[in-house]
Amino acid sequence: MRWLKAEAQAGRLPHVKAETRFLFDPEAVTAVLMRLAQDPPQWRADTAADLVAGMVKARRAGDAAAVAQAQGELERLGVKISFADGLEARHE
Repeated sequence: MRWLKAEAQAGRLPHVKAETRFLFDPEAVTAVLMRLAQDPPQWRADTAADLVAGMVKARRAGDAAAVAQAQGELERLGVKISFADGLEARHE
């Protein structure tokens, strides 16, 4: 569910936000996901870029929980991030 919410917040999935809840039309979301499945590399790159930007911002703010969450999402995309000596990223 986190992934779905993150994609909606990033503007990649159609939704309606009712106060703090995200409402989705399953048919509309399915149509978008089917279109994305035809061109996953760009979609994955865009998602990873958004996650890295959020992770860097969270790291600067000292939000360890947000950094860990972003790292987990990136790992699901096959991207490893390290802050040991600056910022290093690699795709596996």
